[in-house]
Amino acid sequence: MDDGEVAHGEQLFSASPSALNPGHDDLLNLNFLDEHGDIRILDWEYAGMGDIFFDLANISHHHRLSDDQVRTLLEAYFGEAKPQTFARLKLMWPMSEMHEAMWGTAQSGISRLDEDFQGYAKLWFGRAAEALQDPRWDQWMKDLDGVDWCPSA
Repeated sequence: MDDGEVAHGEQLFSASPSALNPGHDDLLNLNFLDEHGDIRILDWEYAGMGDIFFDLANISHHHRLSDDQVRTLLEAYFGEAKPQTFARLKLMWPMSEMHEAMWGTAQSGISRLDEDFQGYAKLWFGRAAEALQDPRWDQWMKDLDGVDWCPSA
């Protein structure tokens, strides 16, 4: 992946943004509680309005979902797993990993906890770099080209 490909991906997201939706933005395992079969999502301190695909990518990478599991997630969320929704999630995946890495970097400078936040950041920077090297990146951008995520009413 080079700077031109990153710029093209940014252009695709900018040209057709999704509608803003409430997002949790921190869907790691510890933020889920199973109460007798009812799943509760905890710890909403990072919540805000954004692209739903950020949360879908966030839950996917935190839980290390395979491509088949990602498609199952998309089917559960949207009713089907179209190539365009799969592509948008996969293109958002490293952005969510970068968010996680930057959180670790910030915590290493401000947290008083005895945790290896730099090690945490390094892990997530590595995962983001790996995701950016996926050979399917160009195909995912083609799948998104011209898709209108926020059609007018």
